Amino acid sequence: MSKESYIREIEEEDMENEIKRFLGHQSDTSRDGDISNESNDKVMDSEEYDGLLWYKENIERMTWDEIHEEMSRRIKNGSWNTYIETLGKPPHVIKHDYLMRKMKKW
Repeated sequence: MSKESYIREIEEEDMENEIKRFLGHQSDTSRDGDISNESNDKVMDSEEYDGLLWYKENIERMTWDEIHEEMSRRIKNGSWNTYIETLGKPPHVIKHDYLMRKMKKW
């Protein structure tokens, strides 16, 4: 297994654990990967909702090379400033913050 494959596998496991934590799901997923139908009575406050969370999580899972490619593409096509304003931070900062949070959990 290559280093990149190993890192990607670890990041996918981390994402699965984050989803379980978010849903309040404590047990393992079923054999086919579906999460069981336990009820979740938590309601997100509008202050907690981040409509860009999906995009930010995808950036967190990107490799540094993929982030560099995305940054280069956005700069070349002129959408860089809008991209940063929309996300609130540049993608490399989002990835950095994610890794720092991950290190604190250890």
